Amino acid sequence: MARQGRLKGGMRSGPLVRGGRREAGTRLGDKARERLRAAHALASDGNHAAAAAELGELAAIARKRGLHRIAVHLGTRSAAQSARGGDLPAVTATAALAIQDAKADGDKPRSARAFGRVLNVLRDGEQAEAADALAAQVREGLGVAAKAAKEGPTVNRAMRRTLPKSCPTCSVRVSADAVDFNDDGSVDCGVCGGVLKG
Repeated sequence: MARQGRLKGGMRSGPLVRGGRREAGTRLGDKARERLRAAHALASDGNHAAAAAELGELAAIARKRGLHRIAVHLGTRSAAQSARGGDLPAVTATAALAIQDAKADGDKPRSARAFGRVLNVLRDGEQAEAADALAAQVREGLGVAAKAAKEGPTVNRAMRRTLPKSCPTCSVRVSADAVDFNDDGSVDCGVCGGVLKG
């Protein structure tokens, strides 16, 4: 008997992942992954305006595909690059789109952390007024306060060993020593925002 493409509970099936089947379309395509790596390189080289523009376009692609968690990550990274470049109107506009993505995603704690990273960039750049405005924008849009980064949980070697060798979403190689663990012990890809460890 042919297997239907649905599992118990109405979930759709796709390529095998974590002993189950993954929803089709949760991976970024080859072109999007290449663009993401290029945007990451632009950000590393200090080309903030170009990195912000590219990350914003990639967030739009993720949004169109219904990958809202990734869209939040890319949108907030775009806003952070705009903040580093001093383009505060772009920070506000990009954050507004990312807030809509965060509403669609529904994971408020993760979104609060993503927006908190933008707040950190603004505050580090001595743009406290812009940081306060963004914090109010997030609170009004999501009903939660953006969380400024703080020290994560105590991480041991075994926790790092369980991480995958590469991100299942964007295929970027994962450096176990370079990732940050969230308060709940989860880990997000620093490049695309995909979940490395739940």
